[in-house]
Amino acid sequence: MNRKWLATMLLAALLCCALATCALAYQPVEITSTTDHGNGKVTIKWNNPNGGAVTVGSLVLGSEYAGNKINIEQDVYGSSYTFEALAPGMEYYLMAMPELDLDNAGITMVTVKEPGSFDNFRLTLKESYLMYAKFRSDGNYTYNYAKDLSTKKIYSMLEEQAFLVRLDFRHPVFSSSRTLPILTVVTAPTGYVMTDYNEVKIPSNCDGFWQTTMFMNNHLATMYDNYGEIPTGRYDVKVYVDGEYLGATHFSL
Repeated sequence: MNRKWLATMLLAALLCCALATCALAYQPVEITSTTDHGNGKVTIKWNNPNGGAVTVGSLVLGSEYAGNKINIEQDVYGSSYTFEALAPGMEYYLMAMPELDLDNAGITMVTVKEPGSFDNFRLTLKESYLMYAKFRSDGNYTYNYAKDLSTKKIYSMLEEQAFLVRLDFRHPVFSSSRTLPILTVVTAPTGYVMTDYNEVKIPSNCDGFWQTTMFMNNHLATMYDNYGEIPTGRYDVKVYVDGEYLGATHFSL
């Protein structure tokens, strides 16, 4: 074998490795400001000396025993991001990092502020429950209640059925349609925190009953992965409308 050729190839390989190592050597991202807008919305801004995108995420403080992990939101080009579904009253670490490099993440701690009570009009949270639905080709679905299913059975159905927390409301009949920004916070018996933000449109002249849903498959699968089972017991549900607290309910598994 040509030793000179071999030496040249080894040198080239070492140079490639060195360049790759340098390319992955990030500088720390710095969080420069945090703004709490209410209704679970918090904006962070940062300085990223690396250029390019950062990955943003959140983690409930002190929740390692509850099973909460870093919730990776998305990659962001720019210098700010608004988290839209943080649980009021909870303490969070909010972070922005180059790719998934936690060692160089910008991290800030925030306690999401608790809002006042919602009293703009007669809106009442009636109940919540876990259901499972099978979607049809026409976009509609049929559903059943999950209260009589064991958690082992629920886990076995996650790939075939959509599990949803359904929230029922009573409201006055509106002469024109209303769009309600709703934040839902579900806390498992272990303390695992799940949130969802959506905007619910109530049509005009509706009969006074409406509902919204929160998709649960990913949360149920994550809890199973963390604990080896889906926790049984009482799941507390809190609902916030337009940045204000509407009420609480619960369901059990």
